[in-house]
Amino acid sequence: MTESAYLTSVRAQYEDLPYPLRNPEDERKRLLSPLSACLDRITHWGFGGKRDLRDGCRVLIAGGGTGDGLIFFAEQLRGYDAEIVYVDISKASLDIAQKRAAVRKLDNIRFIHDSLLNIPKLGLGEFDYIDCSGVLHHLASPDVGMKALADVLKDDGIVCLMLYGLYGRTAVYQMQSLARIITNPNDSREKKLELTRKTIASLPADHWLNKSRQNAKNVAVTDDNEIYDLFLHSQDRAYTVPDIYDLVEGAGLQLVHLFASHEPQGNFLYDPRAYARDPELLKRLLTLDVRKQQAAAELMNGQILKHNFYARRTPVKKPLPQDDQWLPFCWMMYTEDTAYKGLSDAVAKVEVGKEVVFREDDSKGVVSFIKNPLSQAVVDVLDGKNTIRDILKRVQAKHPSASRNQIGDAFVSIYSALHLHNWMLLRDPKIKPFLSATELQKRFLAMHP
Repeated sequence: MTESAYLTSVRAQYEDLPYPLRNPEDERKRLLSPLSACLDRITHWGFGGKRDLRDGCRVLIAGGGTGDGLIFFAEQLRGYDAEIVYVDISKASLDIAQKRAAVRKLDNIRFIHDSLLNIPKLGLGEFDYIDCSGVLHHLASPDVGMKALADVLKDDGIVCLMLYGLYGRTAVYQMQSLARIITNPNDSREKKLELTRKTIASLPADHWLNKSRQNAKNVAVTDDNEIYDLFLHSQDRAYTVPDIYDLVEGAGLQLVHLFASHEPQGNFLYDPRAYARDPELLKRLLTLDVRKQQAAAELMNGQILKHNFYARRTPVKKPLPQDDQWLPFCWMMYTEDTAYKGLSDAVAKVEVGKEVVFREDDSKGVVSFIKNPLSQAVVDVLDGKNTIRDILKRVQAKHPSASRNQIGDAFVSIYSALHLHNWMLLRDPKIKPFLSATELQKRFLAMHP
């Protein structure tokens, strides 16, 4: 399929079926918050804990669809010296995103109706941060799209992308092949949707789709937009971990963080330690370079639906918990009750030497570490306000017989367990706290009741 054909067919799909389907009035009820667009994550992973995008940044939402990421960014950056540029080929999608912004009275967005591929020609300048979620895999030439984004990325900027995972979408591609057999090019869109619904309803209980994470029960079968995007898309490809590295490096960038934002396990899904229980097998896996470890983990999991990653031109030094200058904090999707207090309560329930199990609400993501005599004292002073240095001093004041190294080890074990799931991050203490999604929505409702 030529790029021209891609633009024609894909543009037509998203003009008729904007994706995802959103009602602008729902903005008064809730704030959708894509995990990859959380400023606290971007600060930690993309800028080594040192850059606050609320200070004079330029953000590009490339292929922003109906605006989930756009609205969340704009709400986080409301009232700050920041500019957000939204670009999409679908006027229908743009109109919905614009209406959502209007409901929220957001005035920090510039809307542009155009193709992602044309961005370098639009004279938009360069950007500190580029978000491109679920777009490149619908291009005939994803590498051309990747290079278009790299062309407008600042030298120290960050790009965040989401691409489909090949193995996790096995059932989806089976269904796409089946849909191509059952439908024909002359069928109307309505007929194709009708036949696809009937096909889903006809599948046996042990069909791959019904047993996969992309389960038919999780598909909004009354939502034409979702069904068409999933099973009838005209241009759709998926990626493995090695494919992602090739795509990023082909554009002159380097991958700095790979994670699955739709899963509570976060980084852990790409870590062989999540799967290998045999010591010899794990030792062999951990001798591999990082990309091979991640590739092996993807295959051992087998069901990663979407790959999310940050990339930049040069590596960034990751903040480490052994450096006491940093401020540790629980990421913005938590409230204090489910973060610091919840963690303290979880530690208090077990004896020293036993495993502490802490989970995010009812999710499958489970953090565990072994409680030592200093664990309770450490979690009791975790509050998103104390630096690591402050934490060590406060614990030592209560436990004068404990050495600084012992307290530091207790902190590192707790931080590492939480960080593996992206639940605890580090930032420069000069950067003020980030509002949670709940707090952002409360602020909006207070401003515009």
